[in-house]
Amino acid sequence: MAVDPTNNISDFVNAFAGGGVRTNLFMVKGDIPGYNNDRAISFLCKAAQIPASSLGTIEVPYRGRRIKLPGDRTFQDWSITIISDANMSLRSAFEFWSSEFNTHVANTTINDFMRLMPTWSVTQLNRDGTGLRTYNFIGCYPSEVGAIDLSYENNDSIAEFPVTINYSWWEAGPGEALPATGRADLPGANEQSAMGNGF
Repeated sequence: MAVDPTNNISDFVNAFAGGGVRTNLFMVKGDIPGYNNDRAISFLCKAAQIPASSLGTIEVPYRGRRIKLPGDRTFQDWSITIISDANMSLRSAFEFWSSEFNTHVANTTINDFMRLMPTWSVTQLNRDGTGLRTYNFIGCYPSEVGAIDLSYENNDSIAEFPVTINYSWWEAGPGEALPATGRADLPGANEQSAMGNGF
């Protein structure tokens, strides 16, 4: 079989301009009702995710075959990992936020709980610190504030805990757009669509 002379390491390097996206370059922004240190969230969130979304499948049988059609979209939970500060103030804020939706003892919630469901975002950063793409999570609340594992054997380590955040849907757009929607009228959206990254 003939070998494509243009398929070589130099062409690969040229196609890999910029060195790729680094998974450790990101920024999380969010608001916890009653907690006034939003910068702590950005600094102490040590891990997050670019979100997934899935289209369901509708199978229509026809003469022994199954035709597959796109179904409804679903959005998976969003998980983040938080480094616990010395006063545990950020964990306390997450616990209080969770209790606002269902108190531990009285088993009650406030009537206007929708105001406690803000928009959170994660931005993939370029190597120069600028935003490449922002994902906004609409209607957030913590479905689980995870455990902190304690042990006499845990030397040279700092406490951290996971948080699972539920939301209604996410929207995405180029740069540090807020809200980011992926619409064609956002700056840079046309260029992204041309590269096949648009919605």
